[in-house]
Amino acid sequence: MSKSVKPMLLGVLFVCLFSNALQYDCPLAFETVEGGAKDTCYQLLDVGRMEYPSASMYCLMSITTGDAVAQIVTPKTLGELEALVKFAVSKGISTTGQPGFWVNYRRDEPAPLEEDGTLSANNSLIRKDRSQFVDRTERQVMPDELWRSASQPGDRTDELDEQCVAQGYPGDPNHLGLDDFACVGSELHNALCEAKVGPAQA
Repeated sequence: MSKSVKPMLLGVLFVCLFSNALQYDCPLAFETVEGGAKDTCYQLLDVGRMEYPSASMYCLMSITTGDAVAQIVTPKTLGELEALVKFAVSKGISTTGQPGFWVNYRRDEPAPLEEDGTLSANNSLIRKDRSQFVDRTERQVMPDELWRSASQPGDRTDELDEQCVAQGYPGDPNHLGLDDFACVGSELHNALCEAKVGPAQA
């Protein structure tokens, strides 16, 4: 090995070790999650199941000091989502039945039924359009790998205009992946919050 290569390898090794050892300054009651985003702390709120707007509000109110701001979780990969499910289960989320936790992707364009109670072809396409489900902060489209199945979203043709997204059935490892749900007036899910943070002060 040449003399010029050795310092480069040592530098890479140092960066890797430093990155792995990096600790984050989480807000009170928040914590890092193995497999979660590296610059993010999480908390499953112990306030029961609720509609999406309430979950969003509770997350926003969950940090009262410091500069960090909390929101509903926004996983970027299937591995990250799996880590969040395991975290929620470890914190006592119910593993019986469908309700799980809200995720911060949403379709802003409504697609309601017509006055005669039917779903128009155009609104059916809107409900099925994955490109319309974007995160609430960076406005990035939800990655396809996060959807639970090929039938999601838009598999319902009834009055429930399912514009929000949640991870259901947290007790079922075969049910990993997100489904679309009505934001209000239907299924209730838990508030799993995230806060982007910086490294802890030395």
